[in-house]
Amino acid sequence: FISVRLNDENDRAKRKNFPDGFLHFKELIEIDYTEENSKEIKGVVSSILNFLWDRHYAAIASCQFENELPYKGGYNNTDLPWPI
Repeated sequence: FISVRLNDENDRAKRKNFPDGFLHFKELIEIDYTEENSKEIKGVVSSILNFLWDRHYAAIASCQFENELPYKGGYNNTDLPWPI
């Protein structure tokens, strides 16, 4: 199950603060998964991150397996897009 919604913590000024400003990004993508499909979900999350980064959107993954994602989910990586 994947949902995209507005982030209740959305804050234009705070989202610019690196690296924790991602907590205030405008949109939030949530993915529910089970251990049975965790391998597939890692691939889905990796694809979503790469899709967004390739289009110069700031995106960070915050999850139990973020260290297994490209750029460790993007957290604290200055080479990836960030709001200005």
